[in-house]
Amino acid sequence: MIWQNQIMHPIIETSHLILRAPQKGDEFSLNQAIQESLSALSRWMPWAQDPSLEMTKAFIDNNVEVWGTNKQKEMPFIVLLKEENRIIGASGYNDQSDSFVPFYEIGYWLHSDYTGRGFATELTIALTHYAFEQLKAIRVQICCQAENLRSLRVIEKCGYQFEAKLHKQCLDLATKKPADRLVFACFDTSKLPRIFLRYRKAL
Repeated sequence: MIWQNQIMHPIIETSHLILRAPQKGDEFSLNQAIQESLSALSRWMPWAQDPSLEMTKAFIDNNVEVWGTNKQKEMPFIVLLKEENRIIGASGYNDQSDSFVPFYEIGYWLHSDYTGRGFATELTIALTHYAFEQLKAIRVQICCQAENLRSLRVIEKCGYQFEAKLHKQCLDLATKKPADRLVFACFDTSKLPRIFLRYRKAL
């Protein structure tokens, strides 16, 4: 997929966060955040079933290599807390996105120590704005398992519209049984809460 209209290696800044493209060496801090949050992440994230440093390094290396090329299938951002200059998670547009429509699907996770503080809401609002304003999206969506109440609260705070329940569309990682996935969509920025937000290009 070619990611059209994007700022190459953009930096998205909010009041508390910096979202930037992956860089060589990020795997160490990112994997530490994964390891320290594994009990929470492994409940919902299939990739957290293999939390090895090697897997995290492969994720970073692959995205550093293909960012901005026609081989890019997703657009991940590393999430840093500004006041600590610390990597606290990752977010971005996943491989369900299609820049030729264009529509984008947002995913996110944060270190357990930094959940419940509004950061997931803040980064989701920022990425929604970026999709419409820089990537020329006509639709942005978020999907989550019906039992993932924390994620549902984030989506609700961002003003996304409930669109569909996909029955037995994913596997519950705890019970190993089919589970329902919920789809929420946004079509413009009019209902997004206001936040401080600016974009710039990495040097």
